[in-house]
Parts: sequence; C-alpha cells; structure tokens
Amino acid sequence: MNKRFILRAQALDNASPDLFEFVGNTDPKNNPTQEQAAMMIFTVIKGAKHVFDDNGMRLAANNTHFVARVLCEQRDIAGRGAPIVCYGEYDLQCIDTLGNMVVTAITGFAKQIDRTIQPDHLELVCKYFDELKKKAVQRQRTRSLVTWIAAALAVLTTVIVLILLYGPVR
Repeated sequence: MNKRFILRAQALDNASPDLFEFVGNTDPKNNPTQEQAAMMIFTVIKGAKHVFDDNGMRLAANNTHFVARVLCEQRDIAGRGAPIVCYGEYDLQCIDTLGNMVVTAITGFAKQIDRTIQPDHLELVCKYFDELKKKAVQRQRTRSLVTWIAAALAVLTTVIVLILLYGPVR
C-alpha cells in the first residue's frame, strides 16, 4: 500500500478545468493524466461494494481502493455543492491511520484552492474509514475461513481417494 492520493475539485465557475493534486508521488512522471485520474475515481464509485453517505461526506470503496467525497462550503456558479474528492488505495496494514491521512490531504488541498470544509465533515471521514476497516477485517476473516475449509476438504478428498485406490490401512 502506498500513501498516494489523487485529489480533485471542480472549478466553481464551471468553465475552467477541474483542479487536481497528486499527493505522495515522488516521481511526477508516474502520475496519471487528469483523464486517467477521473476514470480511476469513476471506476471505484461505479463498482463500490461499501458506501457510507451522510451530511456532505461520502466514502465509496471496493476491495482495494476508495473515493472520499467531502462537500465544501463554497458552491459552484449554478448553486450546487462543490466537493473535494480523494482517491487512493488501502489495505489492512494502513487502514488504522488512513482516515487521518485523508483528512490531512483534503484539508491541505482545500487551503490551496481557497475552499472551506466543515469540521464535522472531516470527522465523518475518520468515522467512515473506521467502518471500512471493520468491513475489511470481516472480509479478511471470512476469506481465511473459506481458505481453511477448502484446504481441509482437499486433504479429506485426498484421503478418500487413497483409501479407494489402495484400500484401508491394515
């Protein structure tokens, strides 16, 4: 797991290009294009298995990536909410601190682009990453149990086949 994020915000005038920041990548040549970044974000949102949504904060995640969307106080020229979106990768090794890392990244990006985020929205980021952790741990336990059962069945099948081929041991 890396600590790289893609941050995106729409321009408030709806005419300028969206604003992007690539956080944590030491080699800018490895950054995706803005179009690729937008597609990566869309792919997670479209295929999300875990979605938490409340009061201006939304977290969508599949098994390996997340998209956190936090509404800013500012609105676009049409009067719609203008969110900041954070995309990244996660696993069980980093998920304990991921909520705080995402809050730090979103807060820094918001300051750079002169946007304001309600503190309760940022608290929801941490809360939802805690919920995502619970689901990821549960998924890991289920996967481990299924693996154990499959291994036990394979051993049992092998023993039965050997008994059928060679007869019982005397």
